[in-house]
Amino acid sequence: TLAGADLDLARALRVMTGPVGLARDRALAMATRLPGRVLGGAAGPGRLLPGGPADFVHLSNDLHLGAVWRGGRPLPLSPPCTEPAPA
Repeated sequence: TLAGADLDLARALRVMTGPVGLARDRALAMATRLPGRVLGGAAGPGRLLPGGPADFVHLSNDLHLGAVWRGGRPLPLSPPCTEPAPA
């Protein structure tokens, strides 16, 4: 979730490009560029550079999660949990 909200990054992008009306490239930049700078500067997270970290996601054209890579390796996706957490 983002800042404790019941909203993941892909859904936030769909909201920003749908009801809010931002262009997709602007919404993607807002969601990734500043957090990347905060986490590691120009050569750190937020950019794919030779020798740099390779943690990223692939979003489909309709901004749904397609794949996840960590350290340059694809991670298996699991379906979202729909059952409540145990008390």
